[in-house]
Amino acid sequence: MTLWESCGWTLGRAMLVAIAAWPVCRLLETSLRTSPARVQKPVLAILAVLFLFPELLTAFAWMPWVAGRPAVAEVGCAVLLWCRAIPIGVATLLVGPPTAESGPSRFLWQELAGESPIRGQYRWRGLRGELRRVAPALVLMGLVTFQEFELAALFKTVSWTDWLFVAQARGLELGAAARQVVLPVAIQLVALFVLVGSSRANSANEPDVEPSEQSTRNLAAGVVLIPLFLLVLLPLGLLAPAVVEGLSVWWQQPGRLRGMALEMVSGLSASLVASMGALWVAGRLLDGLGSSWGRFWLIAALLPGLCGALALAMALQGLFLLPGLRTVYGTPLPWVIGLTLWLLPRAALLQWWTRRSLEQPAVVVAEQLPDGGRRDRVLWRMRDRPRFLAGACLVYWGYLDLTLASMLAPAAMTPGIVRLYNFMHYGRSTMLSVEAITILLVPVALAGLVLGCLSLRRG
Repeated sequence: MTLWESCGWTLGRAMLVAIAAWPVCRLLETSLRTSPARVQKPVLAILAVLFLFPELLTAFAWMPWVAGRPAVAEVGCAVLLWCRAIPIGVATLLVGPPTAESGPSRFLWQELAGESPIRGQYRWRGLRGELRRVAPALVLMGLVTFQEFELAALFKTVSWTDWLFVAQARGLELGAAARQVVLPVAIQLVALFVLVGSSRANSANEPDVEPSEQSTRNLAAGVVLIPLFLLVLLPLGLLAPAVVEGLSVWWQQPGRLRGMALEMVSGLSASLVASMGALWVAGRLLDGLGSSWGRFWLIAALLPGLCGALALAMALQGLFLLPGLRTVYGTPLPWVIGLTLWLLPRAALLQWWTRRSLEQPAVVVAEQLPDGGRRDRVLWRMRDRPRFLAGACLVYWGYLDLTLASMLAPAAMTPGIVRLYNFMHYGRSTMLSVEAITILLVPVALAGLVLGCLSLRRG
């Protein structure tokens, strides 16, 4: 299959996944906007877990079920990508204004469309407004699905990312690879143009939202458990017996333990530096949003990361192989720069979210409290803990990146996720399952430990 055919197949799959995920995203958005905090928090936590859970671990657990069955692998890949698209769509909808089909606006549009002599115009306006509103979520879900790599590679399904990655690994010359990547990059740029245009069209719409019924909230809570089961719970259940069996052997190999520890330190160190840089740059860019030039620089800075890790890695690889920069190609610098650019869109979203939460009146009042344990306790829960969680998510995203690490990381600093990916192609084994769980989930446990210690210290 040629790259053009792979692009067409991947694009079609991405569009189908986004369209299929849309009704679930709308249901969850409506429920979250109108539900009490005790309902919102667990659903939002599940959505965060769905997006943060290592895609490589999910693919590794499902591999034996789809091996040797191309049709089953394609359907399975699409279903799992549908599960991963849901939190992206919900987050995009929650960032935007409420739907124009709810509250008083819904009643008004129904009356005008049903009784006006020019009701066709009202119906078209309502449809056009809804399409503008849903476009960012659909485009972003399709874009992330189009850029997907690990699932398609391990399932051996068609994907332009896997096609190009394998071709380059087999010796495709960099110039030829750069010419091949033009088509998928062009597709993504068109999608980003639609995303920016539809986002600007939505900025002036702020309709009301009517409370959802208890049955709607129950349905939303039930629906979100499906991707949680398929992406997280079942893969962990499939790997658990092998992990229990291999632990006794694993602890008797201190050399392997030291090697994995170094691999984790390498990945976490590079991701931590890149995350700090991305958060700083995102903060400066958001500060300048008041001017037209500020918006231009924000879009320009986010563009490389939004085009995907593979295109970004190939561009940096070509840049640092130029005569003047070749001396630093074998250092961590290209890897860290690539991670920073790739994380920048995520950092901008997290910065926007933390700033929005810090502007709440309750936070302003808490900052005026006299110094002491009470003030520290309140500010930790309302200000500092959200910042910590945002930073931890960003570091973990960078830690899980496979493409940039495999193409730009120095040989002496290759993170464990690259080695895991290379060995996973040979099938699932007891020791590999133990290593996968350790390398991919130990950083989560460490972040939870640090969060717990800080919570105890700050009250």
